[in-house]
Amino acid sequence: MKKNILLCLAVFLLAASVYLLKGLFLAGAYAPPGKIALAALAAALGLVLCHRAGGGLPAAYRDKAAAVFAALLAVATVAGNALYPGNTFHAITESRAALLGCFLQILALYAVLAPLAHLLLHAAVRISGGGALAPFCGALAPAKGPAALLLSTRLRSLFVLWAVLLLCFLPCWLAYWPGMFNYDLPVILPYGDDGNPYSTHHPLLYSLFVNALYDASAAGGTAAGVLLVSAVQMPLMAFVLAAAVWYLGRMGVRPAYRAVCLAYFALNPVNPLFALVEAKDTPFAGAFLLTTILLVDYARDASAFLASRKKLALLCALVLLLCALRNNAVYAVAVAAIVTLVLLRGRAKKLLACLGCVVAVWLAMGQWLFPALGVSQGPTRELLSVPVQQMSLTYLNHVMDMEEDERNTITNNILQNMGEYNPRFADPMKNYTRDWPRDQNTQGFMRMWLHLAFKYPQDYATAFLTLNLGSWYTGMAVPDPFSGRYYIETANWEDWGVERASKLPALLDAYEGFATRAEWQGIPFLSLLFDTGAPVWACLFGLLLCLRKRWKDALPVFLLPLALWGTILFGPVTNGRYVYPFLICYPVYLIALFANSEHRITPE
Repeated sequence: MKKNILLCLAVFLLAASVYLLKGLFLAGAYAPPGKIALAALAAALGLVLCHRAGGGLPAAYRDKAAAVFAALLAVATVAGNALYPGNTFHAITESRAALLGCFLQILALYAVLAPLAHLLLHAAVRISGGGALAPFCGALAPAKGPAALLLSTRLRSLFVLWAVLLLCFLPCWLAYWPGMFNYDLPVILPYGDDGNPYSTHHPLLYSLFVNALYDASAAGGTAAGVLLVSAVQMPLMAFVLAAAVWYLGRMGVRPAYRAVCLAYFALNPVNPLFALVEAKDTPFAGAFLLTTILLVDYARDASAFLASRKKLALLCALVLLLCALRNNAVYAVAVAAIVTLVLLRGRAKKLLACLGCVVAVWLAMGQWLFPALGVSQGPTRELLSVPVQQMSLTYLNHVMDMEEDERNTITNNILQNMGEYNPRFADPMKNYTRDWPRDQNTQGFMRMWLHLAFKYPQDYATAFLTLNLGSWYTGMAVPDPFSGRYYIETANWEDWGVERASKLPALLDAYEGFATRAEWQGIPFLSLLFDTGAPVWACLFGLLLCLRKRWKDALPVFLLPLALWGTILFGPVTNGRYVYPFLICYPVYLIALFANSEHRITPE
């Protein structure tokens, strides 16, 4: 008991020192001496406790998984600190002294992060070894007492859970009454009108869903459509979350863990807010959550999962739904499947064959079925956010040094004033770029992009990393001072006849404090639950833990979100809605971290 207390204290002190060091390194010469002393003291005490109660510091630094995690996070933190204030590496590269200081900062962070990661990995391995803290109890795990109504494995509990979640979500709807008309709706709603066919620019399934509801309520105007979509989408998302908690019980997850999941879904403001957001990201997140749970089920007992045709069919249907709800999902699934094949070396052939078939079916539908139905192809410029940003920054920095054909190729393809370049938001440049390769005027565009990459590699790296900075660097201000995007955009588009008529104004202000003012940013550690840069590190930690435990069947649980994150890096901006699929899965990832393949369910 005493040893566990010391270990918990060591984790807290090391985490606190990392938090303080990050801020001090960002402040640079303006760092307060008092905070420097406090960070040093916390780090020293944490390292001493780790040495005495955690098996010694040498063991911590020999831990390969901890070393990889600590090294990557240290480098990312220092690089992010340099880029964050002014979108340049000048603070690192301006002199040898600056470069040396950067290296010392990385070493200092690594010295603290490696023991911290070692302790967390060690704790997760110990918990997964069995006992009362292990997520799976090896049976259907029926709840007892009053909790049985919510956490029973019977079908009636599913509907009780649904009702509870709906009751928790309802105040948010009343606060934002009649709902939210934002994001891509002004582009989606005209689909199907004369001369404006449906397009794959936005996922066809969600476009059809939204337009069907708005058409059904056309007599009441746009506001009636907003109300109807809210009345359908919010209960649908509540049911998905209820089904997630219920299915975890069928998998044999202990009631305590399911109670944590239920509390996270019901009380976390991000869930009711996104249940109202009329964007494809909301149903996509729901499908992603259910897919993740099925992958955990596969990892728990791969042979039993593969022997069940129902589970395989359900997984394939959910993966197909992912592809139908976000255009980048098919690439994420393909990459995750390929990496899984390499790491598992044929152990999951049946699973990968199913995923491969889903990818092939979806690509075939996009190639032949959609055009046959009159669905037009979306603009290819949507794939060019990174190349456009890289060429724009290079043009701004080196226009006087460029050859005439280099300047002409850029300006003939990017039809926008280069002064509109925003380092953390690609739309101002990307939306005015020709469609390569469809447009005949784009000949030589990609060849010039590659040519300039070798000529100006630092500008290309800077443009890429600043564009997706919020996807891997934690602690960025929201709204970002450069992109200007809110964490969750709740305001209704003007000139569409949708007026907010809140029934609970005080609660509306509280939700706005979360969604637009992002007041959670000032809460140490807790803010990581909502930070756009945190999910990649949580998933990387899970992946390294699976490799350390040699639990290879669990690798897809974390490979899929990492592959999805990889596609987001090539998107136009970092935004709360893009990371919602990760945020909604956090409690399921926790179960996967603490689980073990030996905890298999007993037959009913």
